[in-house]
Amino acid sequence: MKCEETFRAFVAIEISDEARKGIAGFQTRLARVASGTRWVPPRNVHLTLAFLGDISAETGEGLCRALDEVASSSSPFSFEVAGTGVFGKRGAPRIVWAGVRGDVSRLRALHARLTARLADLGLRSDDRPFAPHLTVARIRDPRRATELVRKLANWRDASFGHVTVRRVVLMRSVLGPTGAVYSLVHQAPLGEASGEGTAPPPATEERD
Repeated sequence: MKCEETFRAFVAIEISDEARKGIAGFQTRLARVASGTRWVPPRNVHLTLAFLGDISAETGEGLCRALDEVASSSSPFSFEVAGTGVFGKRGAPRIVWAGVRGDVSRLRALHARLTARLADLGLRSDDRPFAPHLTVARIRDPRRATELVRKLANWRDASFGHVTVRRVVLMRSVLGPTGAVYSLVHQAPLGEASGEGTAPPPATEERD
């Protein structure tokens, strides 16, 4: 793992090209009634297992080993990206999300094992109950979101695609003036030890 002394990190599950295409179509359909909303580029949409904030490179090394242990004790599984909704107070939505259905129990079990190992490392990700979802938009002006929220009801049961989970990833997020740039730090395959992992692909830039 090659990182600067401190980096902003999160652990995630990547989604399939099928699901990205489905999300992209959904975003395109809703964009015209969503002024004041920043859409997450489909290439950057993921399912967050743990947001860690800033961690040291030394902590990152231990985290990579922990991810390998957690992943190797799980086998690949699948879920469907389906349904939509919002997070936020009534009348003041903040986040538009796509939901998850199918083998959610396996997903929750993976998250529970990860959370336990993070605690062993002295890391805490989130005190709130785990609610599997994919963030697809951030609402910057809730006063202009009435029509968007109304339209979301038409997508309550929509299916965006299936995902087969074969690995979990540790990602680095670098904040910039045009959004966050994500890059792969480490991947841990499910069902087997990951060894040294693979070289990170080119960074992607979030412009949502």
